[in-house]
Amino acid sequence: MEEKSKRRTEYEATRSGTLLSYVAQKGDAFGKRVNLLSQLIHGNHEPSLGGYKERLLADAIRQSIPNRYEVGTGFVAFPTLKNKNDATASHEISRQLDIIIYDGSEYAPIFKDNEFVIVPPRSVRAIIEVKSTASCKSVNDTVKWAIDFAEKWSRCSETYREMAYKPPPPPALISMFWDIYVPPKGNPEITPENLSTRIRDIYAELVKPPIKKTFPILDPIAIYGKMLVRPTTYIEDKDEGMAWYTYRGQFVEKANEEYRELGDRTIGDIIAAVLVRLRTPFDTFFAYVDNEHSMDALEFPGGTRANWLHGGQYEFSLIEDDDFE
Repeated sequence: MEEKSKRRTEYEATRSGTLLSYVAQKGDAFGKRVNLLSQLIHGNHEPSLGGYKERLLADAIRQSIPNRYEVGTGFVAFPTLKNKNDATASHEISRQLDIIIYDGSEYAPIFKDNEFVIVPPRSVRAIIEVKSTASCKSVNDTVKWAIDFAEKWSRCSETYREMAYKPPPPPALISMFWDIYVPPKGNPEITPENLSTRIRDIYAELVKPPIKKTFPILDPIAIYGKMLVRPTTYIEDKDEGMAWYTYRGQFVEKANEEYRELGDRTIGDIIAAVLVRLRTPFDTFFAYVDNEHSMDALEFPGGTRANWLHGGQYEFSLIEDDDFE
């Protein structure tokens, strides 16, 4: 049989694939579209480029979730009480949020003007903070933003309990950086080796254990196409706890006994993180799982684990938890 030509092999490759390769190509398309605009504006107006990136991510999420959920930008208004004997309606407001995924079919927004919304906590399913570049300052600011939101959410949960209501489950808190900042003279401040430690140190400084179920934690922190940091559990020398772990930002595929990077993983992981927080069935068969867990996978300079909390100092929240509404 005549051997296939190289062009024929390439052609057949464009007509076949897996769900994983589809998600990877979908993620890679983001970078191409952003670079296309960058070629024209030459970095002369970063706010416009930043707004375009937010819209791209919001559109990708909107196309990937059930119709009952909406995607907007704005604020969450948290109800508060002066004291147990005073039911006067009051509230505190979140910082401005880049992307809010909320249930618009069951809970009406408090305020809505096109995509700009102010929504009640019961409707919120996920919050995403979008930044252009990851630097020491921008990572610090993002983690502090997440802690501020989590503290307000936790106080709001206590308000619900004081009024004899079950609180809503905490939303997913997600952070997306589009690149790593490189100073004009110098090396990048953020690397796969130090990102998890930096996040751990900020949480350790500002958040005192124990961590309750009503306190949402950043998960994941993504740098497009490069890396993800996620909280995870660990067991080591009879010690168990919670840690931050750095993962590759590319899907890994095994073919012909060899491993290769397949394409961007960060967009797929963010979409999956949103889906598991929605109150709709999530088919785990379509979870975006690759071969990176294999001991034979490509070497990654990250893979660092920064231990944070020991056993008994934290509680993980589950969507179907009886403690929540």
